Amino acid sequence: MIHESTPAPPEANSDLGTGRARRRQRNLAKFIGPLARVVVNRAARKAENLNELYTLLSAEIKSEKDRAEFLALGARRSDWTTRLG
Repeated sequence: MIHESTPAPPEANSDLGTGRARRRQRNLAKFIGPLARVVVNRAARKAENLNELYTLLSAEIKSEKDRAEFLALGARRSDWTTRLG
């Protein structure tokens, strides 16, 4: 079992810990398993908007078909340029 020993500082991204962040973790977990929590937290610290976040997250998915399905879930967002944090 993987445990992240140091949680992200609150200022790293205010979107972490929200229902939206948990939904992203669940969506990604369908494709990469429980490591999704760590991957989402790390990517959220780097991404400046939802488009960049989903691009970073999708890079972790090996299958092109699965990657496209994950990106389609993200595409349901109304504004891909919404800034995170």
